[in-house]
Amino acid sequence: MIKEEKVPFETMVFSGITFKVINRHEAHNIIGNLTDFNNQKIYNVFEDTWRFPDYEENPIFLLAEEDVEMDLLEMDFSTEEHPNIFILGFIFKGNLTVAKLISSYDTDNSPALIVLGKTTTVNINLFGNVHYLGGGLQCDTLAGEYNHGELFVKGDLTAWLIYTDDMLFHFERFTDVQAIISAGRPDVLICSNVQDTDGSVITVENYLPSTHKLSDIVDDAF
Repeated sequence: MIKEEKVPFETMVFSGITFKVINRHEAHNIIGNLTDFNNQKIYNVFEDTWRFPDYEENPIFLLAEEDVEMDLLEMDFSTEEHPNIFILGFIFKGNLTVAKLISSYDTDNSPALIVLGKTTTVNINLFGNVHYLGGGLQCDTLAGEYNHGELFVKGDLTAWLIYTDDMLFHFERFTDVQAIISAGRPDVLICSNVQDTDGSVITVENYLPSTHKLSDIVDDAF
């Protein structure tokens, strides 16, 4: 039996939003049954790996129970006001609207982003953990980097550009996607329904090749 951690305080302000502070056990009750497209569970918050370590002091999750609108979400592990905490993940039960940018902290390790509603932003840059957007994503640019990251997007995806460099992206369906660039191996997967030999319909993931080169999208000077 894993000892239940105490939270250092009930609420906390991050990027101008007041979140409820919850522990691993409470987070497990919310995200423990989330699945990938093969019905395999995605999150085990008790696993004690680089994703959800238990060697950090004051490990917490930040929970927003209502819809959230914010200017910027850069998912750091702590804040200037609370340098002695360690944020394992951000959980949004409703919709998340971010005016400018959603970004992970580091390619090696970052708090997880879990949104059960729809996510709307301009640019979203993810890595360093397994991230889950359960109600679709609308953005201009979606970028992912490095194999310490993975992203699952359920629902509709609208994006001008999807760019990944050695990070797996799993999508349910595209509503409107203009360009796909996979810098290394094929890392963009999308679901399709096919008939099994017994006539039942099953969901399988297929790789999507790049539609463009990076030099088609940005100037070589970058």
